[in-house]
Amino acid sequence: MKTREKHKLPKLVIKLRSLLFHVLFYSYIGFSLLSLENCTKSREDSSTADELLRNKASVVKLLLQEFDAIVFDCSTQNIFSKPVVVDTTMLGVSINGEDVFLSAQINLSCVKKYFVKLKCSQEVLEQYSKTKSNNALLAARFTRMDNEKLVAEADSLDGSDPTINLGETVILSGECLAIREIPPVENAD
Repeated sequence: MKTREKHKLPKLVIKLRSLLFHVLFYSYIGFSLLSLENCTKSREDSSTADELLRNKASVVKLLLQEFDAIVFDCSTQNIFSKPVVVDTTMLGVSINGEDVFLSAQINLSCVKKYFVKLKCSQEVLEQYSKTKSNNALLAARFTRMDNEKLVAEADSLDGSDPTINLGETVILSGECLAIREIPPVENAD
């Protein structure tokens, strides 16, 4: 009889271990699924695009406060009296002697297309060189406005030189006070 009891004890330990393993395993899976559900619920409330807009709005607010500026809204009435904050797509940098100019298109749906050509300090140029995208908010002081009609010349098969009217554009010139990058939207919902 003693030999039978020796064999029953290891079988009982093996069954308890197996039962304990299954309980722990299923508890871990259940806890993980519940935790994952809570994580996704908090992320559903805001998408990447919403976070970017909040970030962009806060950067605009900071620039407005820092330079006592106004936001450009397609109106050119008050842009020469105060610094202006504009949302832009950077087009490039040009050097004219000692002066460095930043060129950009203003990202607004206006009747005319607006571009800026701003003289930049070395500090602003260094900020520009550190950007990773071509979207940026600029704080600028405008001193000049030029209205231009863009006309494209095309070649035709009959030898005439037809022209295509590309619309009116406005080029705003002045001084760049600051540049703040707007990060690109990645995997936006």
